Amino acid sequence: MSVRAATAELIGQQVRAVLEQRPDAQAIALRAEPRWIDGAIVVDDRRVLVEPCGSPLAVRATLADRQGDDLLVVLCDLADADLGADVLARFTPARVLGLEPWSAVRDLFGVRHLDAAFGKGDAWIADALLTHVSRAAARTMTGGAVLTMDVALDAVAGAVLGAPHLDVDSILEAAADLQPFVQLSAVDATVRAGLLDALRRRGGALGEVVASALAEDRGAELVPIGLVARAVYGTGDLDGGRAGGRLEARCGVARLAPSVGAALATRAEAVVDKLFTTDRDRANDFLAAAAALSAEIGATHPETSDFLGAGFEQRIASAAALIVATLDSQSTATGTDLEDAVDRVADHRLRGTPGGRTRHDHLEMAARLAMWVTTPTSEAASFEEAVTEYAASSAWVDRARRRLWHGDRDTRVGAAYKRLLDAVAARRRVENQRFAQLLATWTMAPASADVRAAAGVVPVEDVAATVLAPLGSSSPVLFVVLDGCGLPSFIELAPQLSEVGYREVVPTSGSARRQIGVAALPTVTEVSRASLLAGQLDQGNQEHERRAFARNTSLRIAGTDAALFHQNRLLGAAGSQLAADVETALGASGPTVVGVVINTIDDQLKRGTFADELRLEDLHALVTLLDTARTHGRTVVISADHGHVLAQPDDGGTGAFQGGGSGGERWREADREPKDNEVVLRGERVLLGGAAGVLAPFDDDFRYGAKAGGYHGGATPEEVLVPVAAFVPAGIDLPEGWEHGPQVSPLWWDLRLGTTLAEAAEVVAPKPRPRKQKLVPEAQGAMFEVPVVVPAPAPTSADGPTWLGPLLASEVWKLQREAAARAQLPDDRVRSVLKALDRRGNVASVAALAADSGIPSTRLPGFLAVLARVLNVDGYAVLDVDATAGEVRLSVPLLVQQFELSGTA
Repeated sequence: MSVRAATAELIGQQVRAVLEQRPDAQAIALRAEPRWIDGAIVVDDRRVLVEPCGSPLAVRATLADRQGDDLLVVLCDLADADLGADVLARFTPARVLGLEPWSAVRDLFGVRHLDAAFGKGDAWIADALLTHVSRAAARTMTGGAVLTMDVALDAVAGAVLGAPHLDVDSILEAAADLQPFVQLSAVDATVRAGLLDALRRRGGALGEVVASALAEDRGAELVPIGLVARAVYGTGDLDGGRAGGRLEARCGVARLAPSVGAALATRAEAVVDKLFTTDRDRANDFLAAAAALSAEIGATHPETSDFLGAGFEQRIASAAALIVATLDSQSTATGTDLEDAVDRVADHRLRGTPGGRTRHDHLEMAARLAMWVTTPTSEAASFEEAVTEYAASSAWVDRARRRLWHGDRDTRVGAAYKRLLDAVAARRRVENQRFAQLLATWTMAPASADVRAAAGVVPVEDVAATVLAPLGSSSPVLFVVLDGCGLPSFIELAPQLSEVGYREVVPTSGSARRQIGVAALPTVTEVSRASLLAGQLDQGNQEHERRAFARNTSLRIAGTDAALFHQNRLLGAAGSQLAADVETALGASGPTVVGVVINTIDDQLKRGTFADELRLEDLHALVTLLDTARTHGRTVVISADHGHVLAQPDDGGTGAFQGGGSGGERWREADREPKDNEVVLRGERVLLGGAAGVLAPFDDDFRYGAKAGGYHGGATPEEVLVPVAAFVPAGIDLPEGWEHGPQVSPLWWDLRLGTTLAEAAEVVAPKPRPRKQKLVPEAQGAMFEVPVVVPAPAPTSADGPTWLGPLLASEVWKLQREAAARAQLPDDRVRSVLKALDRRGNVASVAALAADSGIPSTRLPGFLAVLARVLNVDGYAVLDVDATAGEVRLSVPLLVQQFELSGTA
């Protein structure tokens, strides 16, 4: 009869099985080849002497010579009868135990039976289990009486590969370890081959790839290989080409199907995605290795990867190319195409890095500006109209171009942005010139108070009487003056107020939008801030401002004068955030109106230290002031004395400069005729320059004084217009005459227009101003390869979407409207709401609909409720009004179906 060679693992399993029943056992006989050269072994802290015995006599001699307390194991190939009863009686149990691996395996796992799936060719599994799997680990893996094939293979995978399961996902997870698969090279060749063959059978085509890589000792490269596979095969729609052949050789396979390569990529990406949050250093290692491998094999489609740095670069480049093509009127792209291009950059994991966030944000601003450039131009007929148009659209342009000015590290992308900025600047210059002309006329003969109120226009000297005093009659007020904060800066800051517990409110009368302040002239601190705080046209320094604010009779409420604190008096001593007198003033016993001046923005003009983003927490003690005011139930009003323009000269130098004359950085006494970039400002609101008035430029890159980071004093809307915004703490009743009024971004900001970009650009693209240098040398050729864009249908016209007319003429509409009360749904309002929804992609906030449709925000919810009853035929949600989210969604496919409008959309 044939017997097995003994191993330490097999001996150990049998010893444990005996000791579990008979802990006092002293000697055990095992049927095995009588060969052993490894000496004593230790089994569960028990020292075991192993002695090979080739004859009955040798067994008797070994037993006779036994000394000490060590457990004796005799290895012999003898039958029980060969030894005799007296010898067998010395062993526990009194027989020669067979050395059967599967029996030992059953004992290892604590089961009685084996799965029928185990066959003759699976002996390697038993050897692997007994050699590499501990008893403690094995006993946790079975809960029944049968050891299944899956559990056995998973146990081997855990011990040999470091993977909890023998499947592709688990092995790729294991590949993320710092030293993956180090055990695999040390295992017996038979076990190694059997394990990898099992992986191939269980994992199919993908298992074949992973097993082959492991067989080639490239297991540590599995994750980088998977990441690169995306750049070779995409989502399975690319054939791989030569790069695919090189990747196949790397994996050790003859053929890697595109679908399999894409599947490998998906799993590798999931591993790295997890590492982004659990071990960023390890994730960075994989990204670097993948980048090197991608370059080595010449992966041709990095843009398909959400992880490769080259893919991030290519996505930005493609989006920039789309913008350039739009400027050249060579693209049939739509806003959706631009939005998709920006979203693809946002989807890339490098978007989450500091540099990636900045580059994505710059691209997003560029896409928005490309949209704006294609919108039709118009010329404001009045100063109030110019103010409204600037606040609603061009202020957002100035915010975007300020951010975009910092460009991109890719010089080609930066050149695209520069070209876009040229087009934007040319159009904004025309708007600024018109604004300055209207300002000059308005300053000489301002519109009536009623006209200003209807447009939401407030001279800064009227803010105290028309805004602070009425609000102060119902609740205490904190008045924040952000020195130098124009509208572009404030529209970036305003949404952040909700993060500190405030909600914006607007007057129910007039425009029902945020009010806009007009600075005193020229737009410098000594006149405009003094006038804002005094409540009348004034001029003076900080001490004068404090006295004038306290003397302002409109702010003397409940017999208490208003109190003003400049920035240098806000901070407290060590251990406190605010000065004691500021804390007291903001408390319950303090004045009804407390004013604070924060100079952070204006100070940055001198130093040129503007950050890429403007945040509340960077504005000195503002967040602490807001938190304290909220605690005491104070309404907050935020305004400014003037805005500013940044020093953004064309080639990074000093910008356009003109010396001579008397005045400031951006204004001069009008002792000469204005040049073609200046206007003369005269009137009672012009407090410097005497009767002749002042000269003020409308070019935003022009200065009279020394170079600085930015300037104010000129006649651009960036400098002249300031916010007058009111915010109420959460949980506080709205003041009488005020309503919630979230501000709405323009359509182009959301990358939505009703026509293709090229069609619009042909009509309205401004001609850029002449430049001294070419952006790109002629020999360099095209900046990027312009992508081919499939024209998208443009079903929207000036009359609205093509389905709108047929809808209102349909029999179903007439029946539905009649059942829901005809008087509540006038056609003009229905058209305005549905057209507004269509312009915003059929999803819009209630606030956006109110702004776009012209229906007051207080009346719109009721109107939408009735409109939904009419449109939602048979209960289908054609129009979904989500009151909790404040969002309205229109399903055009459902509308077409329910109202039988086939062929109209």
